[in-house]
Amino acid sequence: IGELAVSKFGINSALERRRDVHQSLIGDVGRSPCPGNSLTDWLGNAKVLDALGLPADANFLNLDNGHGFNYTSDQTQITPFYGNALDAGLRVLVYEGNSDACGLQTAPVEDVFVPYFKKYGLNQTRSWRPWTEDGAQQMAGQVIEWNDRVAQFVNIRGAGHLVPSNRPTVALSMLQHFLADEALPEYVAPPSVAL
Repeated sequence: IGELAVSKFGINSALERRRDVHQSLIGDVGRSPCPGNSLTDWLGNAKVLDALGLPADANFLNLDNGHGFNYTSDQTQITPFYGNALDAGLRVLVYEGNSDACGLQTAPVEDVFVPYFKKYGLNQTRSWRPWTEDGAQQMAGQVIEWNDRVAQFVNIRGAGHLVPSNRPTVALSMLQHFLADEALPEYVAPPSVAL
């Protein structure tokens, strides 16, 4: 736990360590970070429970809508689908909830999407920046853009795997801006208060 310094890419060092561990375990940072029973195993680890400040006898229930569902992936990467969309002249929006235990969790963006879109010939035109629900201080998440929004990766703050269900107003705002080809509302820092 400890270090939470933000790197130049907007990823804190904890996520960088998670990426490194993930890569050492399955050898590919682009694949799902929680294959099989890894989340259950992680939550059953005594060191994890201690680091989270939870009792050693804590129990967790898997309430995932896929519980008991045997999902076998036939694709190690979905990036070719984005290339197909770009080839067809479409814009691409990739989004995630930052509280999704099995989501992209931002780190693979730097390892997968940034190099993929660069190799594909897109230029990163906006680095990670905060975006808001209200165009002021109501934080909605972070966004990174390529070729002036031809491709975007949007992180939704406080949402899990089902972003529209977890943060419906924010999801609607994101989709409305994407469909209108408008930039997501910028964060405006509050005025400083003199003491």
